[in-house]
Amino acid sequence: MRHIDFKTDIEFYDSDLYTETAKQWQAEFIQLDRGDFHAKIRQIGMHGTQLGECSLNRKLHQNGLAPQGGRTFIIQKRVEGNFMWRGQSVANDHLLCFPYNSDFESLSPSDFHIYAIHIPQEMLEKKAEAMEFSYPSSLLLGMEVVHLPSEALENFRREIEILLGDIYYNHLDESAVREEYWFRLNNLMDRLISQWLSGSRVYQPILNMRQSQSYKNVIDYMTAHGGRSLKIAELCDAAAVSERSLQYLFKNYLQMSPKQYLLSRKYDEVRRTLRSDGGESVSEVAKKWGFRHMGQFAAGYKARFGELPSTDKTKVYSLGSHTL
Repeated sequence: MRHIDFKTDIEFYDSDLYTETAKQWQAEFIQLDRGDFHAKIRQIGMHGTQLGECSLNRKLHQNGLAPQGGRTFIIQKRVEGNFMWRGQSVANDHLLCFPYNSDFESLSPSDFHIYAIHIPQEMLEKKAEAMEFSYPSSLLLGMEVVHLPSEALENFRREIEILLGDIYYNHLDESAVREEYWFRLNNLMDRLISQWLSGSRVYQPILNMRQSQSYKNVIDYMTAHGGRSLKIAELCDAAAVSERSLQYLFKNYLQMSPKQYLLSRKYDEVRRTLRSDGGESVSEVAKKWGFRHMGQFAAGYKARFGELPSTDKTKVYSLGSHTL
């Protein structure tokens, strides 16, 4: 008998709570632009598969591990701006597939809206074999970004939107209804896999191979040493490049200078420290992360997060019992 494993419909007005929800990804999220944060996640699970949509109003740098045990497919909902994925740009006419049991790094623009389908690896392999596609090379090598016809992608967007609405807002617990949902989801997955494996692979890296390795080294270094304030010279040493080359890497990929990026990271770290209730004052935490002028720090903090650090410190934050 078919069953619905879970339904999720959550809104976030705080980037830290959004990050807490995504812990299963073992990911780090850094907000790179100023202003109040708002995100929405709607998701359902059936027999190990997951279907959902996510919208984010802020520019985020994301670094971590992809969901384990299967492949996650992403379709953008007509996003404006560049969505960067593992060193290349992903356009609205591209289907993105997360690598299997691997890491990921991305830069999503402001007002980012996507649809996602996660398919367990065993199920995906069986479906691919039934379609007589070769395995494992076609599934495990490349095929992360694939160009699809605009009409096919538009059909997928519309079907996912309708199916999510039907499943989430229909409260009838009848076997016939659940069977219908599974039939539609199964049919959707079959066509998505077929389009993916027969599509044209896209590989247009923003950086060359040497630059990509330098960029990866500096990102890995920042992740490993995120518990303290970092200096530009350290990043140059980690990437084995000059300061000018480091500027080029950050401008071309993150669309900001290393100093701007480090400032974003420092503000995020200050916020997490203030909320950890460690007993330190706002000024002590700010100085720990390299802020020396308290007036400028407080003004920058409010511009980025919409409230003063002293106000943020006194709040109690709890995710609750939501499922993701």
